[in-house]
Amino acid sequence: MRQKVYTNIFIRLGDYDYLTQWYEEAIRANVLLIQHVEDFIIHAGHVHNNPPPLEYFVDDVVTFVNILQTPHPTERKALPRSRFWELRLDSWKEHWGGQLNDEKILTEYVEGLCDAVFGVWQKPGRTSKFHEDGAAKYKCADHIFTTLNSGRSDYPKVISDHRLFDAAYIETCGPFRFKTTNRLDRHLTVQGRDILLFTDWRKWMALCYHTVLQTVDPNTGFEVMTNYRWGRAQPSRQSARATGSIPISLLLMEYFCFCIDALEYDIDVQVQRPRRSFFTAKRKNPLSKRRAIAARLNVDLAPLQRLKDVANRRQHDEWGLTLHLEPFDERASRLLETLLNWKPETFWEMRYPGYGGVDPIGLYGFYFAIILGLITMFGFTLAIAQTVAAFRQIRT
Repeated sequence: MRQKVYTNIFIRLGDYDYLTQWYEEAIRANVLLIQHVEDFIIHAGHVHNNPPPLEYFVDDVVTFVNILQTPHPTERKALPRSRFWELRLDSWKEHWGGQLNDEKILTEYVEGLCDAVFGVWQKPGRTSKFHEDGAAKYKCADHIFTTLNSGRSDYPKVISDHRLFDAAYIETCGPFRFKTTNRLDRHLTVQGRDILLFTDWRKWMALCYHTVLQTVDPNTGFEVMTNYRWGRAQPSRQSARATGSIPISLLLMEYFCFCIDALEYDIDVQVQRPRRSFFTAKRKNPLSKRRAIAARLNVDLAPLQRLKDVANRRQHDEWGLTLHLEPFDERASRLLETLLNWKPETFWEMRYPGYGGVDPIGLYGFYFAIILGLITMFGFTLAIAQTVAAFRQIRT
């Protein structure tokens, strides 16, 4: 049964020697996802004293995966949940009899099944059978994959220079600081002066070779599910392709932030780096700064060094590593827009040179005012000291 589930969820890996280490990571992630599916099946088999055989649940997994990768019409009744019960409701009633036929339980079962086949299922509490009732939406697979970008084709996603994501550069030239998040829907978002970074790319490695995300047909069940939430009805296969790129994009962002020198990209567009300021000129070199930030965020740089050769073979379509960050390219563009347009909002923030949006005249005016103020204070203090000394001399 385990082999049947594995062969229906994952496509066959390639045989390229330079991808060996990447394949090892993928296989480990695939096994973990199968364990999630097994946990769901075992749990489902214990919700009642007289459950169906485990083969029944395996057939449910295979059926649901086939629905997600098969082209469908766009009307509501073609949503994977509706389509699943069209195919399996009679079998469900046959095995469960008159029990567990409540609409709420049927919905829970499909939601739990969807989470399981993408490796994010969690055992529900006592009030639910198959899926946590009222669970945080960001933990559910169908919601996760519909919150990665807005789906707007008109939003600019061209990133001229990926070296602007250098963590040392960002934290040296402005007030923004990197902070880890355990929510994929917050990756590369800015909250106040915090840039949220999702660093557990291994968690999503199983998506790279997931059969649902590798189909070339438009408007599959997966596309219908994600497009329906966005209110889009046109045939598409962009969501599946983008979702399968999640682990690659997460890993690529770690290269840009902490190991940019390891990549051998020939970038034609050169963006002029802002000049160093008086306050940043004597800080540690970029390499040490990057390592310090990575250590603060608990980012393991060893896998990035091992996969360096793979990263530089970006032309190969199987790994798909290019200069885009799909499905996070829109967020990356917004982040760069925020950085490039940043200007000091407080007196103390004026010490930063910025990322290109700070007026150099105002910046050096600030430095001049600081120096002039220090000289004035020193002169004022010296005058007071001289006055006190003269007064004491007169009294004596």
